[in-house]
Amino acid sequence: MMRVIGSELAERLLGWQAWAELVREALSAASLAGDVGAARVIAHKLGSQGVVGAMPAVLSAGDWLGAKVVTVFPGNAAQNLPVHRGIVVLCEGLSGAPVAIVDGTIVTRMRTAALSAVASQCLARPDVRRVAIIGCGEQGRAHVEALHGVCGFRSFRLWNRDFRRAEDLAHDLEKHLELECVPERDIRCAIGDADVICTVTSSPRPILPDADIANGVHINAIGASTPSHAELSGQTIKRARMVVDDRAVVLRLAGDLIAEFEPVGTRSPQSAIELGAILRRAADYSWDPGSISVFRSVGLGLLDVAAARALYERALSEGEGVDIRL
Repeated sequence: MMRVIGSELAERLLGWQAWAELVREALSAASLAGDVGAARVIAHKLGSQGVVGAMPAVLSAGDWLGAKVVTVFPGNAAQNLPVHRGIVVLCEGLSGAPVAIVDGTIVTRMRTAALSAVASQCLARPDVRRVAIIGCGEQGRAHVEALHGVCGFRSFRLWNRDFRRAEDLAHDLEKHLELECVPERDIRCAIGDADVICTVTSSPRPILPDADIANGVHINAIGASTPSHAELSGQTIKRARMVVDDRAVVLRLAGDLIAEFEPVGTRSPQSAIELGAILRRAADYSWDPGSISVFRSVGLGLLDVAAARALYERALSEGEGVDIRL
């Protein structure tokens, strides 16, 4: 039998603190084992920007494994549809039998935003006053919710190419979460006094003006996940203290880093610290008011499988979900 966990149930089973904790545990354990994840496989849809990918992973203890199958269609954002859609298949590690199918859209939404929240706790200044959210799609909303739910941040500036989307999101968040959410027409106004900046766009070109990023700022850059896309400029990468979720994956897929790191650029790959090493205190890190920090992620199947396991175990304990026989 396989347990099916849909999007509404998955969102209800785990709160933001639980999502953050599973991110911490998965990255710390993988860092200790020296194996964060496996390579993804991507196929492009002819004649469009759509892609389908598979992101397999084995959790470090070896007792769970699985994969997310995901489609990415950037054009969906203009139609107010999810850019990422998919499923996560969870298998037990003794015989490889699949035990659960979990909605991948909600897993991607929640684990991505929770990852940025965990990174912000580790890397940003201890007294964050204001956060800038660049991109007001589904991940923009999720990041506000996660940064409030995990870190307690309450003041946000929102920017989107279509200003109306920033206005609509700000109004909705203020109404439901009672936060200070101010939409900005000018991206410089959005980031000008921010302590944390989150870029959650699908921009093919650098979107943040480097001259307006003040020292002491922490950036979570998670929107661009292919070599042809870049949210950050070379100037920003050159002066940043770089932290990544998986060095090998990020330096292969993040277009803004590929150009600056060896063998294309001059920066050593080892200068990019893995977040898991910081979480388990194997790497020293403290906030520096005289520099900027960047956390760069392109998504890890490891976190998808860890999330599927947590959701499956919670669903079993609460008698939730639907069992099917294949």
